[in-house]
Amino acid sequence: MYEDVILERCHGLPTFILDAAALIRDSQNAAPLSCDDLRNLLQDDARLSRIQEDPLATPNMTLARLIPCVPPELQQAVTDLSILSDGQFGLEAVEAVLGKSAPEAKHAVGVLCRNKVLSSVENTTLYHFTTPIGERLGSVMKKHIRYNDAARLRFVKYFGQILLKTNSDLYLPSQQSLYGYDEKSWTNLQTVLRQAIHCTDTTFDAFKQVALKADNIIINCFPRESVEFYEHLTGIAERCGSPRDVAALKAQLARALTVNNGTNLKHAMELFQEAEEVLKEDGPSSALICLMRDMAFNYFKNANYKEASRCCEEGIRLAQHVDTDNMDISRLLSTRSLAAINYNVLGQSEKAEAIILETLDLANEFSTSHSSIYVMLNTLGIIHEKFKKNDDEALRYFKASLHERRKYSKITPSELIVTLNSVGMQYSKREQLGKALKYLEEALSICKQCGINDDKAGLTYMHLGIVNMKLSRYELTCEQMQKAVQIYSVCSPTQRVHINLRAFISHCLILKAELGKAKDTLKECFNYSKSLIQQAPKYDYYLASLAHLITLSQDNLKVCKETLKRFEEESSRLLEQWEDSDARIEVTRSLLSSARLNIENIAHNQRIDVTPFIDIEKICFVCQTMTRSGVDMTEHWHSAQSKTANKAKFKCRLFQL
Repeated sequence: MYEDVILERCHGLPTFILDAAALIRDSQNAAPLSCDDLRNLLQDDARLSRIQEDPLATPNMTLARLIPCVPPELQQAVTDLSILSDGQFGLEAVEAVLGKSAPEAKHAVGVLCRNKVLSSVENTTLYHFTTPIGERLGSVMKKHIRYNDAARLRFVKYFGQILLKTNSDLYLPSQQSLYGYDEKSWTNLQTVLRQAIHCTDTTFDAFKQVALKADNIIINCFPRESVEFYEHLTGIAERCGSPRDVAALKAQLARALTVNNGTNLKHAMELFQEAEEVLKEDGPSSALICLMRDMAFNYFKNANYKEASRCCEEGIRLAQHVDTDNMDISRLLSTRSLAAINYNVLGQSEKAEAIILETLDLANEFSTSHSSIYVMLNTLGIIHEKFKKNDDEALRYFKASLHERRKYSKITPSELIVTLNSVGMQYSKREQLGKALKYLEEALSICKQCGINDDKAGLTYMHLGIVNMKLSRYELTCEQMQKAVQIYSVCSPTQRVHINLRAFISHCLILKAELGKAKDTLKECFNYSKSLIQQAPKYDYYLASLAHLITLSQDNLKVCKETLKRFEEESSRLLEQWEDSDARIEVTRSLLSSARLNIENIAHNQRIDVTPFIDIEKICFVCQTMTRSGVDMTEHWHSAQSKTANKAKFKCRLFQL
């Protein structure tokens, strides 16, 4: 099939014919050459570069020594292609990285396959470095290989375009098919992000385009690499970019820190505010809409729900003055979803539900694969669970959310965690503890797999602790709750969840008859009372914790007096907050009277009686949870109170002469 080309291009010269034969032979190890490919390779300039040694060439001596099978004329090609050594790649990628034509790329691949540097991936048109070569490139050679900026720029431009396409399609077609399409490039896309540490003035614009226009795919799908990627580019932008470049990259760095790190929300907010100051100078823009949404999420994770709502509202207001494209629409759907979550946490469930139903209609018109859909379904489940008291409907929405998210779990598995917790805890409420553990353990497995150690991991450990507490695995419960405490202490140090955790730990310690540790744990709740009042003014966990602490403190009148006063203050505040029909009012009023009487008795050195405070179990969420599991918490608190009363009598006798 090549006879006519050889007759036309080789002129009957043995050297030229041998060169053509070598090209045909080498192509059998890779993609076979077409006649047009061979004709292009046999042009005079291309042929001379093969059959004559370039006296100006500087061989890579390190490469030649460690990988002697690489022909001298292809040593630079292998050096450049080694940027692909972590993954699989097609001929298009080889063309792009080497800056070669298609026939030249086919020839290079053929020679490298024949020399066992590359091999083809079975049943595909892809290639990868052979195992021995890949290991050398990845270990021994890693410190010695120096890509020139031209090769790195070609690599970033090629795979950057794949990132941009994937990002633009992220919420449009099915993410499952999207991942399947780009899966062969996934490792190389990670390499694009890792190469940012080598970014220079020459490559900055290419990296910047990827950083600002492929932000969703980078931050959501490459959580571990995204923070360092944006850190490196922000540093480069301060040297060779405009103030707006710096601001836009700071905003994305802050988003990556908020979404994927969760342990430095304060620093992230500082970056957001610096970026906002610059971006506002240009008036309403897509970048500012994105910034408002991401600031709102940071405030949400910090439990500052009012500021989060304000940012959502501001972002939607700004959008009215911008010529919105598909990415802006996607951001606005996410912003509306986040606004609804904030309203729900603030107790405005009817408003939240109305926004969600409207936004679901909008999202389904825009794209049935939008990520906010599963979030909103989960929020509807929470509304039915917490406010409408309809667990069957709540579970239906949670399962719908989980079904929606499982379609795309290969791309962003971490987004399954919250919904897995929701479904798991619904089964826990039904006392189907085996099913509950199944979902929660899957959530924990994803946390470990993705290296997640933020509030999602804390939530999972807390819920696992609750289920194991119901199963009477008290040691394991304390261990898991303490892990949750450690995580939240770093990522959400002022969240009201700290009171929840200590409430469960103290009850577990009561069940283990470790009264001293239970008392110390309940005292820690004092540190979070102000945060609780700001975040959830109608919340009663703190009130219940104070009542339980009073039960355990009659042997220490100083602590007992302080706790009684705190109880008086908190119960008075809640009675003003709760509606008249609230079932908690009767018990709380009765205990408020007991608190005032005991405060007066302490002031007059008269005997106190803390037994009435055991009645808090009637409204204590933890006590009610354990009672439904068959544990008589009233009996345990009576036992704890009796032991503490005996200890108080012993001290009274000891201190009298």
